[in-house]
Amino acid sequence: MKKTIMPAADKLAAQVAAEPAHDGKACEMQMLKKIRHLKIQEMLNQL
Repeated sequence: MKKTIMPAADKLAAQVAAEPAHDGKACEMQMLKKIRHLKIQEMLNQL
């Protein structure tokens, strides 16, 4: 399962890095929300 989630997380990291620089804190929060969403989805997929 981890193999499927990691590329998605890496892709998101690259996507966020490619976005125009916002203030770091807001960008960080957005990233955390995306990662949390991915983890929730991964858990749902395992059910």
